Amino acid sequence: SLFENVHFSKLGGTGMIVNPHGIEKDGWVMTGGINVLDAEVHFKSCRFEDCFTEDALNVFSSTFTLEGSKFINCSSDGFDGDFVNGTVKRCEFINIMGDGVDFSGSSVSVEDTIFYNIEDKAISVGEASNVKISDSNVNIANFGIVSKDLSNAHCVDILIKNTRIAGVSCYQKKNNFGPGNVVLSNVRFEDLNKTFLIQTGSSAKTDGTFIDTEEFLTSSLY
Repeated sequence: SLFENVHFSKLGGTGMIVNPHGIEKDGWVMTGGINVLDAEVHFKSCRFEDCFTEDALNVFSSTFTLEGSKFINCSSDGFDGDFVNGTVKRCEFINIMGDGVDFSGSSVSVEDTIFYNIEDKAISVGEASNVKISDSNVNIANFGIVSKDLSNAHCVDILIKNTRIAGVSCYQKKNNFGPGNVVLSNVRFEDLNKTFLIQTGSSAKTDGTFIDTEEFLTSSLY
């Protein structure tokens, strides 16, 4: 499936349990305003705007590309990829009340992408995901990049500014997984409350140097 130059707006979703502003349809529940399942899908130069769903776009068990697209004014997450393989390239995530992008069980690259005014995590890497992030910019978020639950994030040439909790964080959230890991190269930080928040057992390495870890309860972050 190919979506090119498509404007999605005012998405309410299906299933009022996860989408309070959505419609009720015979007990159906779908977290996304747009949902993709078991497919190959490409979004190019699309716009997702004023979305009131758990995820503006949810891609599940699929291969995808998301290129040159914008997510603006979303009441929860922008893009949620579960068990996917693909690329996010030259995109913008602006005024997102949840995570900018959220990956679980996935292998993804995020390239040349802007995250601005993100209420939670600009980039969330979870549940044994492997994500490479490059040439991207985060400005205003709770967290810039989080790697959790047996995930690995590789970050190259990134600027992270104005995070309220931490620029980069690694931890274990779910008992049936494990710690998170991140490797950073030429990642710059400006105007942060805290640069690193790395839980004991997880690991973070920046330009060849390991970052000190600390004890904290993951529940304190949610």
